[in-house]
Amino acid sequence: MEKTTDIVGIDLARIMKRPGSKEDVVLSENDILEIPSINQTVFISGEVLYPVRISFEPNKKFRSYVSSAGGFSSKALKRRAYIVYPNGTAKDTKSFLGFKNYPKVLPGSELVIPPKEDKKSLSPLEIVTITTSLTSMLVLISTILR
Repeated sequence: MEKTTDIVGIDLARIMKRPGSKEDVVLSENDILEIPSINQTVFISGEVLYPVRISFEPNKKFRSYVSSAGGFSSKALKRRAYIVYPNGTAKDTKSFLGFKNYPKVLPGSELVIPPKEDKKSLSPLEIVTITTSLTSMLVLISTILR
């Protein structure tokens, strides 16, 4: 039998305060509860100039951590930046009226800045083909309407 691993992010402190709540998770016989050690660093990865692991600072914001990694690269998709918390959950960047609301950084988190998708431009041959097709269609429509 093949062994599979599924990570379920939980807030153990909240569950311990309110057992039986909707956040409580029922464990099966072979489930493993792994509590990671406290990590006082933050890892900044993806489209930054210098991916790095740095010490956690309680009052430091998402953008300040990105600046500590050299800032966003030219290929960074800032609006899709997200954070992976130590418990395995992730939270994305929210946007409202052009203002970005980055998620809160906690010790042991990883800030991930994804790349922009490469936009494929049309080759000269494709442009000529499309133009020829459109011209042919316009001539055909013009002829039908006469």
